Amino acid sequence: MRDRNKEKYGAKTEMENKKGKYKLVIILVACVAAVATGVRLHWGEDVGFQKRHHKIKRMEIPKDTGKEWTEAETEAAEQILKKRYGDELERVSVETEYADTGEKITVVTYWLPGTRTADKGFYFQVKSGSENFDNFPFQLMKNDAQRFFNGKNRAFGLYSPDDGVMYDASDTRWDTESCPGETDMLYVSCYREEDIDSCAADIADWLIYAAGDERYFLQNGMVEGKETDPFRNIWIITPKSHYRIAVNEAVDKIKEEPWEEVQRAVARAIVETDGAYHIWETDGSDGTKDGGEGGTESASEEEWEKEFFERYQGDFERECELEDGRIRYRMVVLDAAAGSRWYGLLKSKDRGISWKVVSSSPFGGDMGMGIEFTFLDETLGFATLSHNGGDEADLYVTENGGESYQRAVIQGLEVTLEDGYLYNPYDFPQMPYEENGKLYVLCGQGADGDYDGGDAAGMALFESTDGGHIFSYKEIRKGEEE
Repeated sequence: MRDRNKEKYGAKTEMENKKGKYKLVIILVACVAAVATGVRLHWGEDVGFQKRHHKIKRMEIPKDTGKEWTEAETEAAEQILKKRYGDELERVSVETEYADTGEKITVVTYWLPGTRTADKGFYFQVKSGSENFDNFPFQLMKNDAQRFFNGKNRAFGLYSPDDGVMYDASDTRWDTESCPGETDMLYVSCYREEDIDSCAADIADWLIYAAGDERYFLQNGMVEGKETDPFRNIWIITPKSHYRIAVNEAVDKIKEEPWEEVQRAVARAIVETDGAYHIWETDGSDGTKDGGEGGTESASEEEWEKEFFERYQGDFERECELEDGRIRYRMVVLDAAAGSRWYGLLKSKDRGISWKVVSSSPFGGDMGMGIEFTFLDETLGFATLSHNGGDEADLYVTENGGESYQRAVIQGLEVTLEDGYLYNPYDFPQMPYEENGKLYVLCGQGADGDYDGGDAAGMALFESTDGGHIFSYKEIRKGEEE
């Protein structure tokens, strides 16, 4: 192609004067250089959620390279991918396929180590053609979603827009090596109307967890908010039907707003799509609940608290203290069903002489078979709700003195068993503690833990730099170091 261009321009330049000849030669050299490098750089653009961090280069594989790539063009594209996704990128294969137009295109498969764990990576593909295809964010989503939602006691899977099929978490579709070129969407099941808040919390946790890998936001289509953005195409299975719910509002809040606002935005998207459930209401500006007369909700809470203390006998499941016992907190059981309990939080400022209800529903609709909790000060506190007979537990954080708790995200550690199954044995967090301005939590294996000697042999240490909302794996603490 370059030789034909030279002949074409050469014929023209013979008919031009000397000045025109030099001009065309300069233009020709610039065009050849552009084709050879295959790179377009856009400097100083804010990319997606990077705007709070730093301005980065947005590197594009050109969309006008034509049909098959030469080896030089493949190498040029690979260099862009390495700058975009990491130098650890490894080329697995280069194949030729036929596009829908019947033209031959180049399909390159790559492997990249995972960022959440050290022992597992994933595969993705790049295709040449008039619309070059890079499915990195979709494969990254598979890799992260499987790790995040395993053990969450929530149905999840992949939806394929190509064939309209939904693949559950056990399907081989999740294997990026077997399916390196897929472009699926994530679906999550919200089981019933009463589950909206907790389902929205899980999805908010997922969005924040996934956003920890900035490479999600380096692909061109995602910068422009197109359909290729996996965050903007989440299928949520609701009590009434299957819907693809756009969570754009929640995505836009990931880096700018606190967790509660992300969760509320997801819940609003569910409600607006599937119907206005009466059980989900936003706080009104006057402190009451929307949809009711002013003061009604507050009055009902005061009435509930009065009735509670009329029958309260001083029992509690767990208690913790601050300031040498002057300030005390109690978690009390308000109701129970099928072995699980709903808790309420009480607070005393006079060493337990008198008590006030901080919250009659600190965990929303979540319940557990047992509870542990602590406060580091009157604002910041943590709690764990255990499940499955003490086999596992969820960690919660509060930043408003216990009025409401949000589920914390503990990420970054998995082991591979002999049968290839990915497994997180360290699923029972203890109480977090603060050290040198950071928060840490040790996670054991729970009542069923027998991996690598169990808790006696060591526990996993996780670190948080965002006030306890996200904890990342740091190291294994041996038993004698605890």
